Amino acid sequence: ASAPDPGDGVSFEDLGVASDLAEHLEDCNFQAPTDVQRRTIPALLKGRDALVKSPTGSGKTLAFAVPIVQSLHEGRPKLRREDGTRAIVITPTRELATQIEEVVQLLLGRKGYHHVVPGSLMGGESRKREKARLRKGINVLVATPGRLADLVTARRTTLGRAGCSARNAGRTCRWTGIPRRSLMRK
Repeated sequence: ASAPDPGDGVSFEDLGVASDLAEHLEDCNFQAPTDVQRRTIPALLKGRDALVKSPTGSGKTLAFAVPIVQSLHEGRPKLRREDGTRAIVITPTRELATQIEEVVQLLLGRKGYHHVVPGSLMGGESRKREKARLRKGINVLVATPGRLADLVTARRTTLGRAGCSARNAGRTCRWTGIPRRSLMRK
């Protein structure tokens, strides 16, 4: 099946996005989903993997962030900060990590979504502060690969409860279930 035509009036709710989150997206001036969002969000909400290649500015971040936020919000029992990391977004640069974390925070600004806590880990920051934030609890972790690998291999953290990841390589994103054993300390 081909993706809907951009002018056909498809809404975020038509893609399976929860009505309150879809309303919040519209309140944040995301009036209609982009082509990449129409092609990606329904698959990710159904738990499927997606490999996305799309130009800068096409809406890739929302394409993976909306399903992450919705799945964590809908989980039962209600997710708490101390439940730890449940989603990981890996991105190559600090600048992209900052941008992605801001989008996730924007999505979580909706009333009723504040219990999901985002955070980031990236080179150039104090490891002591990052470790403290992880201990306190980060449900959606946005990280650069080097810092994430450093923390895991140095056994400063375990990410064994993470259930999904998005890798943002600038123009390519991948959403996948991460094998639990690959994130746990040995």
